[in-house]
Amino acid sequence: MGSNPTLSAIFFFLVYANGYVMLRFERRFGGVMAQSGLSIYQRNRTDRDWRYQRVEEGRGVKTGRIVGRFYVRPTQADGAQNWKPLTAESFEQAKVEHDRI
Repeated sequence: MGSNPTLSAIFFFLVYANGYVMLRFERRFGGVMAQSGLSIYQRNRTDRDWRYQRVEEGRGVKTGRIVGRFYVRPTQADGAQNWKPLTAESFEQAKVEHDRI
């Protein structure tokens, strides 16, 4: 790639960063495929029944006071997606537990 530093940097990023991302997705833990985008949900009562609602997080979203039962829905090696309850009582604990899945 030699003379153009911008192209060299782009090439380096595409090759090495993409390789790192692919390695993260190929790892498996106890039959569950590693997922970096696994969301955390809460089960809330609606007028008629219960619904799982994703806990929003990001810039400007306050999550410090969210408590309750939390759930994740990991994809198993066979493609099944079952709801898995977390033991965490706060959202911060749920994020730590979610990272171990």
